[in-house]
Amino acid sequence: MSFAHPNMLFLVLLVPPLILLLSWWWKRSAERLVLLSRHAETVSARVKAQSVLLLGGFLALIMALSGPRWGKGEEEQVSRSRNLMLAVDVSRSMLATDVRPTRLDRAKADLIDLVDVLKGDRAGLLAFRGKAVLLCPMTTDVAFLRQSIDALAPDAAPLGETDLAAAIEACLETFAEAQSSHNAIVLISDGEDLVGEAKRLATLAGERNIPIFTVGIGSMQGASIPDGGGFLTYEGKEVKSHLTESTLQMIAEASGGRYVPLATVGTAQTTLGAVYARYLSRLADEETREQAQLNVVDRTPLFATLAIVLWLTAGVLSLGRLGTLKRVALFGCLLAGSAFAQEPARVAQRHYREGAFAEAAAAYAEARLGAEPSEIAHYAYNEALALWKGGDITNALARVQLAIEDKAFTARAATLEGALQLTLEATEPDAEAKLALRDAAITAYSKALRAEPTESAKRNLARALSGYDTLKQEARKAAALKRYEQVQFQQLVPQILQHQRNLMRAAPEVFNSREASVVLSQAEQLAKDVREQSDRWFPVLEALPTLVTNETAQLELLQHAQTAQATLDEAADQFEALQSDVRLLNEVEPIAYNFWKLVAQPTDLINEAIAVQTNALTSVTRYQPARDDEEEVLNLVQHFRVIFPKWAEDYLQQQAASTNEVTFTEADRDFIARTADATVPLLTPPVPRDKQEQVMTNLCQIRDRLPKPPSQSSDSNEQQQNSESQEQQSESQASEANQPQEEQQEEQESQAEEEQQDKANEELEALLQKAVDREREHENEKRKRALQQLRPNVRDW
Repeated sequence: MSFAHPNMLFLVLLVPPLILLLSWWWKRSAERLVLLSRHAETVSARVKAQSVLLLGGFLALIMALSGPRWGKGEEEQVSRSRNLMLAVDVSRSMLATDVRPTRLDRAKADLIDLVDVLKGDRAGLLAFRGKAVLLCPMTTDVAFLRQSIDALAPDAAPLGETDLAAAIEACLETFAEAQSSHNAIVLISDGEDLVGEAKRLATLAGERNIPIFTVGIGSMQGASIPDGGGFLTYEGKEVKSHLTESTLQMIAEASGGRYVPLATVGTAQTTLGAVYARYLSRLADEETREQAQLNVVDRTPLFATLAIVLWLTAGVLSLGRLGTLKRVALFGCLLAGSAFAQEPARVAQRHYREGAFAEAAAAYAEARLGAEPSEIAHYAYNEALALWKGGDITNALARVQLAIEDKAFTARAATLEGALQLTLEATEPDAEAKLALRDAAITAYSKALRAEPTESAKRNLARALSGYDTLKQEARKAAALKRYEQVQFQQLVPQILQHQRNLMRAAPEVFNSREASVVLSQAEQLAKDVREQSDRWFPVLEALPTLVTNETAQLELLQHAQTAQATLDEAADQFEALQSDVRLLNEVEPIAYNFWKLVAQPTDLINEAIAVQTNALTSVTRYQPARDDEEEVLNLVQHFRVIFPKWAEDYLQQQAASTNEVTFTEADRDFIARTADATVPLLTPPVPRDKQEQVMTNLCQIRDRLPKPPSQSSDSNEQQQNSESQEQQSESQASEANQPQEEQQEEQESQAEEEQQDKANEELEALLQKAVDREREHENEKRKRALQQLRPNVRDW
């Protein structure tokens, strides 16, 4: 047992004098009675009982005044509060030292000063730079808010130009989620808004009755911005950051707030605590409930009731004018009132024990609405528990939120919230929604563990974290399948190959820049692109069992696809860690290439062979690091020769059944077959220069005899090969115009044809060299454009 006001126990010292006084009074009364009647030797028993009751009531009153407490319970305190969002500029200009030690450090110190005088107001914290980031949601937890303030730094928000509008918009979104009508924003900045959209958002805040109190920090003279060992420069000039009061005043006026300049040195009138006392505390407030756990329950009502009962009983024994019946009736009314107040809670407990959870929840709701502040959180928690048992998870989650903000009730309420989220997850079919529910459960169990670090709380969090990676992968897979559900397998695989090669070309360029900010931005984008490339393999893995019937081949392909996906994920992790090793990307290209061969059409194979052969003729490096050029051309031609007959037959049948113009004949089919057969021996190693050129000629002739696809833009690989071999097409057409295609092989032994062939080869080599030069110029232009697009805003202050 403990006492809230132990000093009141000293009133017990008055009891002995009262007893002596009563004894003296009884004695005087007896003496008077003796004088009246010799038979009355003592005071009547009724008078003595009445005296004892009065004395007992006095003792009970002393106990009530001392605030006796024992047993476990909860108490809910009612306070008046406002909702404040603290938006702090963390751009590089806040590192200027015209305010000591820096503008940002001064702002952090004043924010701590503001926290000390919040007096129960809810406050949230966000940092903004290029974008706004919420560091601390709306809370009354001063310790957590202080910790978030300590974390303020330029890297707390994304790079970019200072955007005051982004900060205001993020604050408005937070207030919308809080669903409160008593809100204000405290915006701390030097006022340099490089984007210039703040006025529109400030006006919107004013329309929603959310005043913005802008706090200017810095000097009008300006200061240089530290950058490593020197100062930040832009276009060869040193950057000076000035306090722009006009912007901050405009924001304050548009929203109905006030602009408050902070001096460059701290004074009692310029701290944020003083600003709060002068301006923010005048805002309309609202009643909020803060619950605090007590180790013992206040038993004051018990002793106060006992004192009243004893005194009423003494009154019943009185011989005064108040009749006995009326005294008994008054005493009964008092007891009935007390019983009536507790009746809904007793009914709720009875229903809960009987398993009537819906009725129990309704009774707890009734008890909560009519309860004392100290009981509301308890009833809300019990109501949520009853709703959960009754299967109403949604309403249970809503009720548990009434108790979860209470520091003392956080552990139990957060544990219940985590259990509710896991219950919803078990019945949720959508993988992405399941992941969101699991995230919410982990957050709730983490909050419970921070509130009470018990073994049970640790087990709950471990249970929520168990299988999280698998669930996250399933959600990622579901999102990827949804994203590519309209893309057919035959279209997706060429896209995978093209994207893979683009990544291989782009990756080395990412880390060539000398500017750290550029490298960071490009590496983040590269990691994102690699992760998206990994996601493209999910539909491939999903479609393989239906497209490949051979179990052995199916298992092998599945393993290759899973290896490619795991390798890409590892590469993305490396790029996020700013590691420049691109070997993992090179390892995936052969896998994507083999998958591409499974769905490649004859035209695709020939275009790829031409690209590889072009590289073999004109480049000192291989077309792809993992393969020999001439060997790969041979494999492509052989694969082409295998699939071409059936493909040609199907094409001729479809063309015969169609009314469109004939673009492919049996003569074309036979010529292509003969030319492909003649090309294979030419690729037997070693392959001299003249044979390489003959192979190129044959491949171009085969390509020109193949039917053109209806849309050249539908195939990304064909686009690339058409771009690389545009000059070869012109040369091949000129060569065919000079000698008939049907008679070319029959007249190869004649001297005239040999001379023409030599001349054609010379022209072909010149055209190939020209094509390579153009391709290099094109790649250089693309690289420059990519660098310009990926370069972040240089005005990062």
